[in-house]
Amino acid sequence: MAAGAPGHGSLTVDVDIPASTAADLPDLASGLRASDLLATGWQVSRPRAAPGGGVLLRATHTFSSFSQVPYLAAEIAGSGPLRTRPFRVTLTRSSSALRAQYSVRALVDLRCAMACFADPALEHSLGYGLGLPPGALRQALGPHPDRDLAFSVVLSLPGKALGRPQGAPRRSLRPGEVTRSFPVALGAQISAGFRTEVVDTARLQQLLAWVCAGALVVLLTAASLVLRHRRRARRARRRRRGWV
Repeated sequence: MAAGAPGHGSLTVDVDIPASTAADLPDLASGLRASDLLATGWQVSRPRAAPGGGVLLRATHTFSSFSQVPYLAAEIAGSGPLRTRPFRVTLTRSSSALRAQYSVRALVDLRCAMACFADPALEHSLGYGLGLPPGALRQALGPHPDRDLAFSVVLSLPGKALGRPQGAPRRSLRPGEVTRSFPVALGAQISAGFRTEVVDTARLQQLLAWVCAGALVVLLTAASLVLRHRRRARRARRRRRGWV
């Protein structure tokens, strides 16, 4: 997930399928059925080669308000109230005249294992929440999906990090961002997050220019008053000498 200023950003879901598994998925070659995702605003990229010989699937949804983020994250997996979903992400922004602070918090709860990704509609129509009977699912995913399936949450915020952010540093796609990666195992739960700050350098430079200009005016005014006082003092001394 990448957030930008003042409130725009995008949430991306990447699925890296190993080559051995991709060969057993005919939908990858014929085209994935993504009409339900497209109908809700997700943009789905065509399958492409991934490092290691696998296949990468990507779905992205942009947002124009941070208030949309919890709902988009909730769509990734699970059903029911937002507070019970496996992926829960919140973004906040606070600002002053010269700076803005961003904060991201993510709670990923995969203790429900593969059941986290079950679809109630598939459960109702096929009897299997993941679309496959248990035997076929074990054949496709192996006997230990918790060891073979890897998950990682990547968070990006604009600006510079405040304090020491958790997670592993990761190269950002755009300059002026802080990006951190947080791995999470299937069957586990993590809490991740960090804060950043963006300083409006243009406005700060303008303010400094105004301060310098104001200080110069004060100095010139003070100098003028001092010179005027000295002239009056000299004239007063001359008058006194003339009276003596």
